[in-house]
Amino acid sequence: MKRVASLLIISLFCLVGIFAQDTEKKTTSYDLFISQSGKIIRFLDYKLPPLKGSYSIYNNRVRVLTAGETTTYYYQIVNTGKYGDTTGSITENDLIEMIKAIEALLTTYAIDKKSTFDYMENKFLTEDNVGFGYYISGKDSAWYVNLGRGSSDSSCFFSNGETIKNGFTTALDKIKERKSIEGN
Repeated sequence: MKRVASLLIISLFCLVGIFAQDTEKKTTSYDLFISQSGKIIRFLDYKLPPLKGSYSIYNNRVRVLTAGETTTYYYQIVNTGKYGDTTGSITENDLIEMIKAIEALLTTYAIDKKSTFDYMENKFLTEDNVGFGYYISGKDSAWYVNLGRGSSDSSCFFSNGETIKNGFTTALDKIKERKSIEGN
């Protein structure tokens, strides 16, 4: 009997260890870039037209970072919340993948909206934990961008996916413009 109880306790601890959530904050590529030591880091912002959300207007910009000889480009969406701003930073390469993904999701949304279920969600997530997608619950639906910070202010809601797609494509166009001007 003691052996069975011991095995159950060991099994329980193993299961808890396997299914425990990782509570460490993941370091993003943006955080890594701006935390380089021994280099002067230059920040340049280019404001983009605000994104009209369901409950708020979201500022967004292209941020160009230069450290030494290395320059990187980020698309940033800012949600001004009750206790401060939450910003999601999207690399240029992730932005390209997000544009491809949102085009696919716009197609599936049209089909899913006609389907019958209690709840469904489709989303795309970057390695830096910034994501977007849509959910349908009964007759209600919404598109969202999650800024990846885990706070209550990290989600931006939109009535349609076209607004998100336009924000993404405007940002990529601005990045291409800046790269051609700066010779990168």
